[in-house]
Amino acid sequence: MGSDLMRRPPKFVNGYIDRHGKPRFYFRRAGFKKVPLPGLPWSPEFMAAYEEAFAGQPTPIGAARVRAPAQSERWR
Repeated sequence: MGSDLMRRPPKFVNGYIDRHGKPRFYFRRAGFKKVPLPGLPWSPEFMAAYEEAFAGQPTPIGAARVRAPAQSERWR
């Protein structure tokens, strides 16, 4: 049971193997920006970046939305 917990990434971490075979991990939490995490889960550099991302400030809702200026033409 204990070794199984070490293989599972921390909360809010998603990972995948990219097309080059490199494992990639991201901190993804509702209201926060997606943050890439270095190294492998539970390594010292990974956990330092994870703690920093976990303590970060949430993104305000709608902050990432980009609006066109009022004078621009709309696509028809």
